[in-house]
Amino acid sequence: MTAQLKLTSASLVRLLSVTGARTDFVLASADGETTVRVGLTVSSVPDAELLLGRRNVVLDWSRWTIAYGHNRGSLSRMELRLLAALMDSAPEAATREHLVSRLWEGAHRGSDCERAVAVWVFALRRKFAAIGLPRAIRTVRGTGYRLSI
Repeated sequence: MTAQLKLTSASLVRLLSVTGARTDFVLASADGETTVRVGLTVSSVPDAELLLGRRNVVLDWSRWTIAYGHNRGSLSRMELRLLAALMDSAPEAATREHLVSRLWEGAHRGSDCERAVAVWVFALRRKFAAIGLPRAIRTVRGTGYRLSI
């Protein structure tokens, strides 16, 4: 059986953030009649560092870290997924709906999900502040959040 795997940045983040661990994915045919569960194990990630923005912030997918100058901070899986969702929309603001859909597939917009997004944004802001970038994520009133690095 041959399958074409189309990766979104969320899928890529998921793949890259599970180095050494097994993760299950469900692949479906275009007509939806055939589904296959596939277990993947990522043993290594080549070129896992990505340079972000004008300030030379380094995101290391394999180590789950962000660095600015000599300061380095670790990220949780959810913080890494949130950062990837913000990167998708950069330099524009990511809407709250976009972030909810990226962080919790199949979730519907609601106050609980939006509060959860706000909590995770706060956590990610603290990580950026700890490495010297306290204004890396800006709130765009009535819209969502913008990555400003």
